[in-house]
Amino acid sequence: MNTKLLLQAWAKKALLLGTLLLLSVFCFEALAQQTGSVRGRVLDETNGEPLPGANVVLKGTLKGASTDLSGYYQINFVPMGTQVLVISYLGYREQEVSVQVNPGQLTQLNINLASEASVLGEIVVKGLIEGQEKALNQQRTADNIKNVISADLIGRFPDLNVAEALMRIPGINIERDRGEGGEVQLRGAPASFTTININGEQIPGTQSSGQRNEELSLIPVDQLTSIEVTKAITSDQDGDNIGGTVDLRTPIAKGPKPKMKMELGGGYNNIVEKLNFIGKFGYNQRFMPSAKVDEGRLGLVLGGSYFATDNGRDRTQYQYTSRYTVLDETQFVLPTFYRLRDLENQRTRTGLSATLDYKFNTRHSMFFNYMYSRRFDRDEERRTQFDFNTTAWQLGEASPIPNFNTNTSVRRFVNPREQEINNHTFTIGGEHQLGTWQLDYLLFLSDSRNSANKGRSYDLRSNAFVAEIQNFYTDFANVTSPGVDVHNPFLIESFRDYVDQEDIVESRNTSAKFNLSRPFQVNAYQGLFKFGGKFRTIENSRERLFTEFDFQNDGTVSLPNLFPAFVSNVEDQQFMLNRVRFGPTLDFNQMDAFIAANPTLFRFDEINSRSQSVPQFYDAREDVYAAYAMGKLNVRKFMLLAGFRYERTNVSYEANRADSDGEDIIEGTIERVSGERNFNFFLPNFHAKYQIDNLTNLRAALTWSFARSNFVDLVPFQIINLREVPIDGTDPNSRPIGNINEGNINLNPARAINFDLLFERYLKNVGIVSGGVFYKRIRDFNFVREFTETRPFTYTRGDGQVITGPVDFNIEQAQNGQVAHLYGAEINVQWQLDFLPGPLEGLGVYANYTFTHSDASTLSAKTFACPARHGIRAMPPFLMNTKVSVGGLLSTSTERSFGASARTWSWLETKMSILRGILTPGVPTVTKLTFRYLTTFGKASGSMPNLST
Repeated sequence: MNTKLLLQAWAKKALLLGTLLLLSVFCFEALAQQTGSVRGRVLDETNGEPLPGANVVLKGTLKGASTDLSGYYQINFVPMGTQVLVISYLGYREQEVSVQVNPGQLTQLNINLASEASVLGEIVVKGLIEGQEKALNQQRTADNIKNVISADLIGRFPDLNVAEALMRIPGINIERDRGEGGEVQLRGAPASFTTININGEQIPGTQSSGQRNEELSLIPVDQLTSIEVTKAITSDQDGDNIGGTVDLRTPIAKGPKPKMKMELGGGYNNIVEKLNFIGKFGYNQRFMPSAKVDEGRLGLVLGGSYFATDNGRDRTQYQYTSRYTVLDETQFVLPTFYRLRDLENQRTRTGLSATLDYKFNTRHSMFFNYMYSRRFDRDEERRTQFDFNTTAWQLGEASPIPNFNTNTSVRRFVNPREQEINNHTFTIGGEHQLGTWQLDYLLFLSDSRNSANKGRSYDLRSNAFVAEIQNFYTDFANVTSPGVDVHNPFLIESFRDYVDQEDIVESRNTSAKFNLSRPFQVNAYQGLFKFGGKFRTIENSRERLFTEFDFQNDGTVSLPNLFPAFVSNVEDQQFMLNRVRFGPTLDFNQMDAFIAANPTLFRFDEINSRSQSVPQFYDAREDVYAAYAMGKLNVRKFMLLAGFRYERTNVSYEANRADSDGEDIIEGTIERVSGERNFNFFLPNFHAKYQIDNLTNLRAALTWSFARSNFVDLVPFQIINLREVPIDGTDPNSRPIGNINEGNINLNPARAINFDLLFERYLKNVGIVSGGVFYKRIRDFNFVREFTETRPFTYTRGDGQVITGPVDFNIEQAQNGQVAHLYGAEINVQWQLDFLPGPLEGLGVYANYTFTHSDASTLSAKTFACPARHGIRAMPPFLMNTKVSVGGLLSTSTERSFGASARTWSWLETKMSILRGILTPGVPTVTKLTFRYLTTFGKASGSMPNLST
């Protein structure tokens, strides 16, 4: 169907829908004259705080409503006369209240509920589970599948940031960095498939690799009132969230009584022998009480926090060739290097927030929120790297594997660096009750900047020697040499260069939206119709400032004596629990002093500096237009919700295109290129909830969603490198071979159909037992492909002749896969052990388990498991129950992290990725991969993969 016919069809549907809506308005008005409405708040009778998620039901019917975050409820189309309301809330006594309803009028009724908490003298056990009550009641009364964590519950656990708090939700996996949680993956999907919001709007991502999601280690968890994780979206939510949505909610003042809190904490980390500190404060109060707003018209919330710690990470890495080596008629995949990384980090995190709200009366209110988050890291990383000549491997005596390399060199690096990420978020919104219509709107601005100063890195190397690798193919290999001390400082005989680098990523999200809703009634069944619109602009840019200075020895410096002069006095004796020898480390202060004292020995490398800077630039802008309509109907114990969302995205990008000769960006070939794309998304969704009883729900959802491509993959950059030019022109088939690294402006976003089924049983003593399954069918997923393609090109042959003709290029580019299937199951248990005697009564159990599995297919590879850690350029990008990536160059890494808490050791499982080999013609394909890994208390043992054709 062409565009004109499609628009005509949609116009007819819109006209029909508008006619039905107009008729329904008249019906609603007639019905409203015969009934009335009841509105009010549900509060805790002890402290007067609102109770969100309370059920308020007209006795003898299924007509009712649940309270919002401020405790407000409203029931429409209530028959006139004396009626009885039944109010229920987990952890509170059920209550019945009579109310007189007049036709065509709104009756105000506030309700105070009494807690069922046990009182032991002056100690109220209730306080320990208050946050869990609020969270579970919001989950229980929600229309769609979601999990909620309240600030009160968050405060009971030692979580440092939002990512850490999210571990308590089933289906959540977090990537750790420097002892803390960072990126969040939901239900086995990569982090880029999960939307991160503040007050319902997306935070722009500023990661250097172009991801749209922001690391949640940026945001202090104590500045929030709740975290909502939506796993099945409704039409009034953004559609770009295949994994789900994490919504961070800021607080609103609760009552006229001032509430202040201040916490100070500190400790000593005996691993890095440093102190850590945390401090936070909060203030919450309402002012200007009146007859219409007894809790106070004006509300003010202030909050702040500061966190500082020292932590570190030990890490080993292998990198392998993409081709097999044949020794003694056996094929082996052998490493090109083995790297040891010793990191010490100082991290600070600052959070400030302020919320001001004004209630004109109980029907009209507005609010303003400002939130500031800053994370600053100062790293000192030292590396020891053993480089192996891939043609120099030999089988050891009585060894089934090659553990000798006759051409090995050792390199010593030092890399001090700093990174600062900050985010400013401004939100203005309002809610207005206009008769039976409900209007809410939001203006949102979020501005983020990531400045990563990679600092001054140094590169010193040794001459070649014969290496023997002990415990080869394990995570704890040690490199030795017959007759040579590989850790002897005098072995270093080459100072290559030093590099200064800064990456700057800036991103902004500006949006405006409105929602308009109205209740309706069909016979005895209550419903709600809702529609709205939105405009959003996303801007994202990246640039790199790279300078390299090459060491030019004029004979005045003795290279064998140079490295010993830079050696620090300390070597990490506990590297990888003392299972791997790290060797002597560099003192970067002494290195800086040497450079400052000998500036004439260093030459600015314009060629490499330009080559590293030019390809990194891009500037992107997306304008998003959205509209939706949805309806909800309660039929006896069923809640049925259906909706439709339309989103249009207009995309414009700029980037650099340049030619390279293998070492340098060729001068005069740099040009600014641009591209534009438009995307249309039609996203229906269906939700059903069957209330078996007041504490038991069965939920199902069928939704459509999508995920936009990473900026770095979509922008039209292009770097062309002719790496081999034949000089023999006698062969008519002879042609140069080149490499191209380019973006893909034709890259389509991933699109998914999602099915969810969930059973949940809420416990009267404030708990839950739930279990469910989910399935996602994902089309056009993005992955980075390496392939060979012949393209027309003008080039200069080795004899100087200019030739125009076909060139065989090895190309690396993000492309679309065909179909991926992702499915899994979740189990969640939260149980207060109130049957235990005495002080043990306050104990509780929090446990969840998630299983995920996937398979995917591309044009060149069919039906393979496709987990991948985000950040590894792999094919395709899904995180599963193991961390194995399929697609080419094999690498592994093992990490040991230690964070703010002394004596706390965190072992991360080995990660592997194959980034080449499957799609490259002529390269053997890995068809079997097995991996064993065991984690025990304080120890870890593992083995490298066994690979065979």
